[in-house]
Amino acid sequence: MKRWWLVIALLLSLGVNLGILSAMAISRLAPDEPRPSSGRFPQAVGDTRDLARRVGLAEEETQAFRALHQSFFERARRQRRESMELRQRLLSELTADEPNGPRIDDILARLSTAEAEMERAMVETTLQSRELLDAEQEARYLRFLVSRLHHMGGRPGMGGPGGRRR
Repeated sequence: MKRWWLVIALLLSLGVNLGILSAMAISRLAPDEPRPSSGRFPQAVGDTRDLARRVGLAEEETQAFRALHQSFFERARRQRRESMELRQRLLSELTADEPNGPRIDDILARLSTAEAEMERAMVETTLQSRELLDAEQEARYLRFLVSRLHHMGGRPGMGGPGGRRR
């Protein structure tokens, strides 16, 4: 087996794991519906009303914050769907009787671009959100982001079991 195929196999494995995490995230991105409050941050990432309330936004501040996040969630859904389709095409190509190297390279390049666009959207939304918040609200918002990143497979030390919390 050539090293090139080993890299592809590792990327495929990573893609499958990311696909599973993405599918879990998409299932949590339901439209805003009233949810019972447990005193903790919202479990559904797409619940922008609860997030705005937990961050401590006044009613007049909530609209811009919610609109920003709702736009991000809609964009994220589309990008995740595209990434999942690309992963499926990659898997189909890898399991074909005669895999097409240039086609695989093209799919990998498009998958990398889609993932980078998703990260860029998250960064832009975070930076724009921080501009809308005062220091206390920003601290709550950042704690929420860290907890979500940890929950969705973030690095150790970001909070949660065995991790450090502030």
